[in-house]
Amino acid sequence: MSRPKVKNREFRSLANISDSGSTSRILNLCHVKLNASAEEAKTTQPFFKSAELNKSIIIKHALRPNERELFLKPASVATKIILPFDSRDLRLGGGAIFINEYGYKQAMEDVLGKEARHQYADDLNILQLIDTLPSLDPFILRECLARNGIHPSSAYFRISTSDIASMTAFASDEFSKLVRIALDENQAAASSRFVTKILSDKVDSELDPFRTTLRLNAKDFAEGLFSWRGFLYFKWQYLRLRDDLKKVLNEMLTYRTIGFRDPAMLEYIEKARPRVAHDVSAVFEAVGLMLSRYDEAFAALTERRDPNPFRTFLLKGPQMFYELGERVGVLSHINSFWAYHFGTLGGRRMSLLDFAEVLMDFEDSLRSVFIDVNTPPQKPEGISR
Repeated sequence: MSRPKVKNREFRSLANISDSGSTSRILNLCHVKLNASAEEAKTTQPFFKSAELNKSIIIKHALRPNERELFLKPASVATKIILPFDSRDLRLGGGAIFINEYGYKQAMEDVLGKEARHQYADDLNILQLIDTLPSLDPFILRECLARNGIHPSSAYFRISTSDIASMTAFASDEFSKLVRIALDENQAAASSRFVTKILSDKVDSELDPFRTTLRLNAKDFAEGLFSWRGFLYFKWQYLRLRDDLKKVLNEMLTYRTIGFRDPAMLEYIEKARPRVAHDVSAVFEAVGLMLSRYDEAFAALTERRDPNPFRTFLLKGPQMFYELGERVGVLSHINSFWAYHFGTLGGRRMSLLDFAEVLMDFEDSLRSVFIDVNTPPQKPEGISR
């Protein structure tokens, strides 16, 4: 069946995210600004120079069919900048601009002023960098900006110290295997220093033994390392999401709303629940398959001393990193959005309309990365991997 019509759905959806901060699909600068103390506001290194952009909400938006006509190049996902009329009440709406849509430069001049390309050149550059990313996940976003010499306040990247330590340990274990291959026994004691360099993106002549092992030029090596770190981050996140998503799907399939029982909404929800659950499971399986290809290439290098499969992986890394990032980003967005609205709020019940909007958001996000639309929806037992 077609979806029920929801009046002002986009702004109602914005109101739903206004308090929940950022996710892998949403960079909520507005939330950071509103929740900063007076002292933090004085000392925080802003994300943008522009005050308008610093209270925006940036979204990786799954394009609807009519929106794809706004771009020269076909795409399923675009980066959307939302400029609220009132950052304290998102239900009032706001202006929206897609990065690189037709008329984008003029639209930014309307927001930032005629001298935007000169006065706010750095801001426009940051927006272009964000547009190249598959996800707004704080780890990937921070890493990308840092590589380009951009260091906004940590307030914009809500990554716990324990998560950073866990991810670093996970990546260090993988990097150490490569270090042991590239260095002889006399140099092995210095392996931790090389691992640190790889993790921090300090690519210099000291890393030439690894570059030589993989037969890559300097540019491909640097790009490959960035993609590799991203791949490992997504693998770490994938393993963490496995149990979380089982819980989300089980709760979603049995969630009970409150209030008025509109028949059309009820019908949509009953059909959408198993459809969303099926697609989440399918995307999760697709991510697992992509990661297994990485594992095979890395095993060839570390166990059989054959560098060719891993060299190929690094050369294809940027393209694979983007595809993997989109898929993990969608799964992470669904997980974190559900955890906030249905977990940390003490079990507050949603109305039928609000819950339908949540499912519509999930379906829009999944549609941008899930291709097998001909597979009939089914009620899964949960995530199987």
